[in-house]
Amino acid sequence: MRTDEARRARQESQASLRLAQGQRMAAYSINLLSENPTAALLIATEAARRAPGTASTNALWTALCELLERSRFLGHEHNVTDGEFSPDGLRVATSGADFTARIWDPATGVELQRLEGHRSSVDRVAWSPDGTRLLTVPGDPALERHAAFQPKGSIDVAPRIWDTATGQCLRVLNGHTGVLHGASWAPGGRVLSWSADATVRLWGADGDATVFRTPWPVYEAAISADGRWVAAVPMFETAGLLWRVESPSEPRPLEGHTREGVRFDFAADSRSILTLCRAGRVLRRDLETLAILQDFRILRPAVDNPGGPPDRQILVYKAIHHPDGKRVALQSDLGIHVLTSDFSKELSFCEFPEGRLTHRNLDRDWTRGLIWIGPGAVARDLATGKDLVRFRGHEYNLEFACFSPDGRRMISGGRDRAAIVWDTAPGACLPTFGWGATQKQVFTNLDGTIALVRGPDGGLEKRDNATGKLLASWPFEGPISSIRVSGNDRHFILNSPGAQELLVGDMDKGPIGNISLNGLLPWTQFSRNGEWLLAAIGGGEARIVEMATLKPGPIFKTPPVTYDFAAISDDGSVFAMIDAATATVAVYDSADQHLVCRATGHTGWTISTAFGADGTLYSTAMDASVRAWNPRTGEFLRTGRWPLIQETFIVMGRRGDVLALDTGYTARFYDAHTLDDIGALPKSCSSPVSFTPDERFAVVRRAGVILHLPMDALRFAESVAPREMTPLEQRGLADSRAEADEYAAAYAKRHPRASTSLQRGNRALQAGNWALALEHAAEARRLRSPGPELPVLSARALGLQAAGLKEDEQARVAALDAAFEALSEAIDRGYRDVETLESDSALAPLRQDSRWAALLSRAKRLPWE
Repeated sequence: MRTDEARRARQESQASLRLAQGQRMAAYSINLLSENPTAALLIATEAARRAPGTASTNALWTALCELLERSRFLGHEHNVTDGEFSPDGLRVATSGADFTARIWDPATGVELQRLEGHRSSVDRVAWSPDGTRLLTVPGDPALERHAAFQPKGSIDVAPRIWDTATGQCLRVLNGHTGVLHGASWAPGGRVLSWSADATVRLWGADGDATVFRTPWPVYEAAISADGRWVAAVPMFETAGLLWRVESPSEPRPLEGHTREGVRFDFAADSRSILTLCRAGRVLRRDLETLAILQDFRILRPAVDNPGGPPDRQILVYKAIHHPDGKRVALQSDLGIHVLTSDFSKELSFCEFPEGRLTHRNLDRDWTRGLIWIGPGAVARDLATGKDLVRFRGHEYNLEFACFSPDGRRMISGGRDRAAIVWDTAPGACLPTFGWGATQKQVFTNLDGTIALVRGPDGGLEKRDNATGKLLASWPFEGPISSIRVSGNDRHFILNSPGAQELLVGDMDKGPIGNISLNGLLPWTQFSRNGEWLLAAIGGGEARIVEMATLKPGPIFKTPPVTYDFAAISDDGSVFAMIDAATATVAVYDSADQHLVCRATGHTGWTISTAFGADGTLYSTAMDASVRAWNPRTGEFLRTGRWPLIQETFIVMGRRGDVLALDTGYTARFYDAHTLDDIGALPKSCSSPVSFTPDERFAVVRRAGVILHLPMDALRFAESVAPREMTPLEQRGLADSRAEADEYAAAYAKRHPRASTSLQRGNRALQAGNWALALEHAAEARRLRSPGPELPVLSARALGLQAAGLKEDEQARVAALDAAFEALSEAIDRGYRDVETLESDSALAPLRQDSRWAALLSRAKRLPWE
């Protein structure tokens, strides 16, 4: 007996602890939302598992409405240096300081291809225009983001072209003899590359290169859209160079600037080129003659006279042309200026001091620009300078961020070894219907999936509100003041200003007739199931219309004289009206208008009323409550509470299981059978609210678009959660250091990294344990470790093993053979740290071998030799 009581007491204690933890997590989720919406969602999900209820539901809804992260790419062993969407937006390529490039599925985060073969960090990836090939560009080992991971002396100067379907390397573009500074696709499937070897090379489909030589290393080059012109800027020069592709030995100088650091950009029509430098002068030249067509400077009023005439020249250091040829963007020390191509008008200006101006950092319409600072990125409106969306979730500084081709998504990556795909609109993980947001006058059905709009010819159009696809169109003349769709989505009624009749339409067939009600129509109300219409016609009179026949019933007039907040039952047999002054709801028979009953019990003015699917009558009042009644007897059934004294209006779901109380700007949701509080509308969303036919979603508004908010928030959150919490995120949730360490260890098992095994192997070597080092090396190889670090680790461990064996032992011979094989592999992968090879004590047995001199000679060779 005592044992049962103790067990029960322990279970109750554990349940209480779990409930308290869940409530704490729900509060923590809300507080974390502005810093890391993804972590907030993951924590809210765990809160809902431990403590289901209003608090956790509110946390889930709020996090879902702010969620931006859609998938995370885990696999790179070091910095993620670059990333880019394929032209169709269905794949993503990334490059890393781990000597690899990778292709991913952005919807799932699954790695599709791993591109291995570079002998140095990969700095850049670029998709071919048709998406069938990928260009990878090795980086400058002197750059900090590479130097931390690249072995001393390791360098790769050859761009590579890959088949994106198979991951096969199609071509290695060998020829440069200096560090690459960049490469890009050129018209006709060619590749343009430029290097510290003072050359620009245009590679043909056969792998041969046309070489354009300069007096100094080249840090920027480009080719015109028609493929006829190549331009480059040598270091330390105040002029760029221009070549005809067919005349690589005849450079023409692009003079006219007074400072180093010249930048340029070809016009979209390949007829002119812009050149500029930080001195602020922007020149447009004719490509054929090099004649200066325009000489432009950005002028602003003096700092000490902001209202005066523009007389201060602004420094300019970047220019790009829009593909439409009608706009030019200039980046100055103030921000980004978007101008007409002839510089006659500044279309917009946005402060952008932290950002970089590139085609990849602007969306295709040039309405938004991406800035990344530290571990976060911001999408900024180029017209207003307003920050639109903040992307937060990386744990260390970013290296890149760029838009997808359609601008709906963004990818970023950096020093936390992860790349993340984001939605550029918060809440996009929810079903979203926003086509109608761009229309001047739009009316939607209850779940927001269908939009009714005026067509170009003045008629009425039915369109899909997600895609804008035209579903039907019907002729219509005259103005429209409102359109209301019935609860069953079968009919709509159209009101015209001053009309004394209603136009009734079928959602599939269009207008089907008029209902003449002999009076003005200030107000109409459908029954919950859409089969009946209650229409007020002025003067305190109303009529009920059966939608199946479109025939109005008799005129009735009952006290009080207002029908603004009345409701009709699903079978049309009774209707209810509020009597605010007496805090009651009166129910009348629709046939003979006699009073059926009065629902009394509210302690404040009654506000609204509605019928449920089972005939239950609901009402709200200024006593902060919603109540349920028997509509035949007026018997009180149950009540629910609203947190404040406010005017609230009842919205019923089509199935009748849920209802919402709508204030006109916010709402709360209730279980219709118990009137238990389900949750509150997130602050980022607004009413009016309604429900989808199956009541799985509430229909709400956010920033002009319609969202479906899941009523089963936990299940939906589990289905869209992009990942699990990282150990760093979980530390803020853990109750103890031990709990956080335990989670980190489990996380490492679920997401093993070759770099972790390499670190463990090196630590084992420091401790003199060569056998354990080899075990860790084998684990790293199983995980496909890139770069030369793995074979070097193996060679050092084998050397240490050989040092402990006698010279004539067969095991020593085998260990040395394997060590030389490993070092040979490291050199093939780009290892050039000769100083370490000559001084590492673990390699001492190898230096006594006759094969050492040849191995060292190979290591001393430059990559292009």
